[in-house]
Parts: sequence; C-alpha cells; structure tokens
Amino acid sequence: MSFLFNGDCLDVLPAIPDDVIDFTLTDPPYLVNYHDRLGRSIANDVSSQWLEPSFAEIFRVLRRDA
Repeated sequence: MSFLFNGDCLDVLPAIPDDVIDFTLTDPPYLVNYHDRLGRSIANDVSSQWLEPSFAEIFRVLRRDA
C-alpha cells in the first residue's frame, strides 16, 4: 500500500509512527536568500531553524533499511 503526504514536514511528520516510511522527498528552501528579477523571495529561505528538527523527524520515520 502506498501513501503520498504533501505538506510542511514539521506539520505532517509528527503524526507518522516511527520506522514506517521507505522514502522521503523534500524540496526545502536551501538557505541561499534567493530573489528573482522581480524581487520575490522564498519563505524561510534565510532561517535554518527548521532544518535540524525536520531532518530529525525524517530520520525517525524512515525504516532502518530505507
């Protein structure tokens, strides 16, 4: 059985039990302070406060052989 979760990992991952996920894909802002030609930026691209908690959650939910 497959499931797809789409959302902020800090909102979604805490509800998932330990050691049950085979694969995670993430596309976070990578702390480069990106701005396009129109001056638009990416939310949270200048703060790394989310980084350690989110990857700790990813590690927690991944199966040990994933």
